[in-house]
Amino acid sequence: MKNTPWPTPGLRRISINSFGVGGTNAHTILDDAYNYLTSRGLHALHNTNQRTPTTEEIELLTSAFEKAVTEGDGDASDSTHLVNGLSAAGLRDGTNDKIKGNGIQTNGQNTNLTDAQRVPRIIAVTAFDEKGVQRITKAQADYLKAMRPLREPDAVSFLDDFAYTMNRKRSEFPWRSYVLAADFSQLAEALSDNVSKPVRARSKLNLGFVFTGQGAQWHAMGRELMVYPVFRQSLETATAYMKSLGATWSLLEELLHDKADSNINQPFIAHPACTALQVALVELFEFWGVTPTRVVGHSSGEIAAAYCAGRLGREAAWKTAYFRGYVSHKKSKAKGAMLAVGLSEAELKPYLQQIHDQMPGEVSIMMSLEAPI
Repeated sequence: MKNTPWPTPGLRRISINSFGVGGTNAHTILDDAYNYLTSRGLHALHNTNQRTPTTEEIELLTSAFEKAVTEGDGDASDSTHLVNGLSAAGLRDGTNDKIKGNGIQTNGQNTNLTDAQRVPRIIAVTAFDEKGVQRITKAQADYLKAMRPLREPDAVSFLDDFAYTMNRKRSEFPWRSYVLAADFSQLAEALSDNVSKPVRARSKLNLGFVFTGQGAQWHAMGRELMVYPVFRQSLETATAYMKSLGATWSLLEELLHDKADSNINQPFIAHPACTALQVALVELFEFWGVTPTRVVGHSSGEIAAAYCAGRLGREAAWKTAYFRGYVSHKKSKAKGAMLAVGLSEAELKPYLQQIHDQMPGEVSIMMSLEAPI
């Protein structure tokens, strides 16, 4: 019942039950901090009232809090009560440490978010049956649309909490889907209109990683992923290590250059850049709990594949790629060219004999077991 005071004076104790649909049951008993500490002769920081608030006090606090959150002005500063450690006045003027700790300074206007806070959150949805996914997303969307608008710091916090609860605190069922939302306003819309098609998850998922060699590089590759500390730190460490090998260029700076200023297509940068980027991706996926059951690499992509498989350390992978790029960039005195031919050995021999008869020199052949899919 809304705004109902505690029925008895003294210790405030409640019992909370949770009976999970999967058979997991929980029961906890909570005491108010003031009476719990006092009865045991303990002293600690807390925000619990010493006495039970009256109905009028509860209504005053509720209205002040709601007004501070939704309007950002009014007489909320007259209330000195704290709700979850946040004062009503602090919600309006941004003086609460909890808000400032998020890197967001509030002043009654929309504030600048960090890059990490602009990254879309993945919201997982699971259900027993395929149509259950739609029922869950509709219920969540209706709930969000009925909420009062939130100011930016609270909206960011709510989005993080919502994603955490949906992803980590709900049972995983066979039918699964997801939505992406970068801010609170996108969340309800995504749950209503942009839910991915539900798929039935397999009990065991075998995931393979395929690593590319030189040739797939481009000037801005991996740039958006640098908002993730694990990814950026890997590239920063790779940059410092390659400088210790003698690099006169900075890997991180090269990846941040505009297209006109980029040297990413030069072999001495392309090889180590592709490897370092893929090593960073492996570490980011591992941080997220995503690991492959098998790997394969094409050309110099075998370096990153070997790292992912645990056959090379990351410094060994960076070093191999660095010197591969260094050697491939150096000009050779030998003249020649390379040709890729899709013929068997028997079919190729007559052509090789013609070359041998007409031109002196040496022809090297590298057989490959790769075939088109």
